[in-house]
Amino acid sequence: RLGVDSSQRPHRLIDFFERSVERDPDRVALVCEGREFTYGDLEARANRLAHHLMRRGARPGRRVGIYIPRSLDMYVAVLGVVKTGAAYVPIDPAAPADRVEYFASDASLACLVTVAEKAAVARESGVPLVVTDADADDIDLQSSARPVVDRGGDPEAYVIYTSGSTGRPKGIAIQQGSICHFLRSENSLLGVRTDDVVY
Repeated sequence: RLGVDSSQRPHRLIDFFERSVERDPDRVALVCEGREFTYGDLEARANRLAHHLMRRGARPGRRVGIYIPRSLDMYVAVLGVVKTGAAYVPIDPAAPADRVEYFASDASLACLVTVAEKAAVARESGVPLVVTDADADDIDLQSSARPVVDRGGDPEAYVIYTSGSTGRPKGIAIQQGSICHFLRSENSLLGVRTDDVVY
């Protein structure tokens, strides 16, 4: 649970995850497709992906798309992107090529993280791709240490697209401070404990 000292409060989305890693790296963090992954497992995978993404231009002030069906890869991608300091932009894995291209252009994506089964559609976006399963060997060669990035200011955490009143999707940017405040409030109101399971 979070302490009351405001100077110790998480001020980045990734802080919540990394503090859980530090508290208990061997605790199960995710159950996905019948497999269990500990906080330590996810940390190492996300750190390697983050280093790989940083070599592809992900950094604070940039946006990185995630076009992956719900899976371990999707969770690792979200963690990996936020560890670079970039904002992540989730794209519905059922979105067709023209919609993916629109999101990529409208959000000015630095790159798009996807998987092989979605790569052909993702490639039409015109932005550089990181295909996590196809690039697995290169990603595995990266350091499992946390990347060092600038954590100053209150940058975007993620951009979520709504349908928009005109039918044209509209991106809403959520700042780091806003999502951290929400998570602290939710934890306080709902009394989330370490042994709770969240869908």
